[in-house]
Amino acid sequence: MSGFGQPIYTCDGMVWYMKKFLYSKKMELMMRILAGIAIVLLLSIDVLKFFGFLNSNEGKIDFETLKLIIANFFVAVLFAFVLIYPHKFGLIAIACFYYAVPITEKTINPMNILMFSLALLILNVRGFFLKHIKVKIILLSLALFAMQCTRLRFGINFFVDGFINDIGYSLVFLSGIFFTYVFAVRNVEPTKKILNVAEYEGLKEADADMLRRVLDNQQYKMIAIDFNQKEGSIRNRLNKIYDTLGCADRIGFLTMYTGFQIVYEPIITTSVTSEESIALETEESLQSQSI
Repeated sequence: MSGFGQPIYTCDGMVWYMKKFLYSKKMELMMRILAGIAIVLLLSIDVLKFFGFLNSNEGKIDFETLKLIIANFFVAVLFAFVLIYPHKFGLIAIACFYYAVPITEKTINPMNILMFSLALLILNVRGFFLKHIKVKIILLSLALFAMQCTRLRFGINFFVDGFINDIGYSLVFLSGIFFTYVFAVRNVEPTKKILNVAEYEGLKEADADMLRRVLDNQQYKMIAIDFNQKEGSIRNRLNKIYDTLGCADRIGFLTMYTGFQIVYEPIITTSVTSEESIALETEESLQSQSI
């Protein structure tokens, strides 16, 4: 039993394991592969569009094609960062938002809602909604409405038709997520929300104290003052701790362990010596003979 009180149980074990997988080495490899494929596809499309743009015989500048080339190049740069720093997969959300706007503006297509929803899911996993939730939800709702308003230039009928369709697509998408989550929760064993730092090789009790302060949203500068160390030393030490825990960085740690108790309880192992083993065997033998 923990010295910090009763262990906390939760039914969202599946969610936590999914978050842990997102910062694992396998996921880093998958992100790098995804980013590499995306870069090749985007730059290939840009090259084809660019040569088509140069060979145009109309003598006019096709601004739509030019915008697409610039957009693809910008997104390719984002994926290049993900290729180098796979734990920064939150950048993919920017790409989703970036493509959702032109799709919404010109067509009535469920892809815009899928892109927007995917961006929200990525931001949520990356810890975007850990603080100031209400403010961020309001701002994102206003952004979505502003995105819808871009259809007004094609007429009120196009706007209303697109708005109603997007609401329908959103309800279907959210319903799917909700029922998937309910199914996952009902089929997962309860998980103790306790992180025992002593279970990780190389981590000390002071590291657990640092992590508690990180969960309290203390800045590295304040932690350094409390530990009488330089801010750079604290930052470097915490980066090593994050890597040991498999959560990559501060945001990853907050995403995975917010709501957890941070404890340091060394696991005491008892070993039986050879003399004790012989004594036990002798005692068992005598007992069997007496029977």
